[in-house]
Amino acid sequence: MAVTFADYLQYMQDVGQGVSYTDLQPLAKFELLNPDETIYASFSAEVTGGTLNVNRANGVRRSCDISVQNIQDEFTPNPLTYWIGQKIKLSLGYEINGEDYYIPQGVFGVSNPQLTHVKSQKEGSISGVDKFAFLNGQLGGRLAATYSFVVGSNIVDSMKAVLLESAVNDPVLPFLMIDSAEVTPYTIYQEYGKTFADVQLELNSILSYNMYYSMGGRFTCEPDILNSLKPSQWDFRADSKIYLGIVENYNWDEAYNIVMVVGDNVNGNLALGIARNDDPSSPISTFRIGEKLAPPIQDAVIDTDARAQDRANFEITRYASLARDVVITSIPLFHLDVDQIISVYDEDVDLHGDRFLINSLSIPLNPSNSGQTMTINATSENDLDFVISNS
Repeated sequence: MAVTFADYLQYMQDVGQGVSYTDLQPLAKFELLNPDETIYASFSAEVTGGTLNVNRANGVRRSCDISVQNIQDEFTPNPLTYWIGQKIKLSLGYEINGEDYYIPQGVFGVSNPQLTHVKSQKEGSISGVDKFAFLNGQLGGRLAATYSFVVGSNIVDSMKAVLLESAVNDPVLPFLMIDSAEVTPYTIYQEYGKTFADVQLELNSILSYNMYYSMGGRFTCEPDILNSLKPSQWDFRADSKIYLGIVENYNWDEAYNIVMVVGDNVNGNLALGIARNDDPSSPISTFRIGEKLAPPIQDAVIDTDARAQDRANFEITRYASLARDVVITSIPLFHLDVDQIISVYDEDVDLHGDRFLINSLSIPLNPSNSGQTMTINATSENDLDFVISNS
């Protein structure tokens, strides 16, 4: 019977308790994709190392560097097999119950491969950037002519239209959690030389959604979910062999509790939004540290007070996440992703099931090293859970 995700979770729990710990066998593979993203070649034994980095951001979110053996010249650039515009799919996992179990980690465009020949040693290095790089000009997506959507255009439909452009030609159906009825309040206009990413990001600035490519390589645009509603994807415990330690960082220079957003001048009135953290329960509220105003944000795309307020509310929460963060070191857990919740039980640092929001991940790709570790940068959910006052 094929290994399931539930089997994987149980296996990692067993590893944490010391069962199978010495037999831990990490796996890494990548697949070369056809233009329609079907697979035409798969490589695992050739992978010798590398790193996957994931950051919670709109736009490019995932990047990777993969070291490979190139004995048969499989990764020597060739216009017929491996060339500019090549896409790869990366997957990581473990050998579980004698079977290879992989979890997708993204679809990437290959950027600037490198070959090394030292005597009989032939090696290669593959750098990958997620598919947003085909929109932002790095691997494609530069506008050859002026691009626009007239006022009143449905924003979600407009985003889909961008992905269907021949210059982008993303063959994977986009995943949009909510088909918003929101329409453009003005004409979206980007001049030639700009990028399709500029178009998408401007459309998204109206919605204030999260926009990125997922672990499965699908364009995703979705509203924020309250962190309190998210289940924990893993409980790190001090007595577990999975959990290796934690570092706490206090970034007091960025502990702002007032945010002002200034938008467009409409009929002589500036769109304005001000968000305040006056909640006494928050460690960086005005009640505890006095008033600290962040550098004002000016954005001509914002045309109403309501949109300015939404942006201010978003930004003040972001500043709260910057004020304090933790870095967790652990045995790699390949199912984790940014914007998810994890919990930590470690009495030595006074953590008793405290919940953290993942900001970034750094994951090694070294199948021969069972002792490899990943790092997780995260923010305490408590620091983000405060009442926002609007002025």
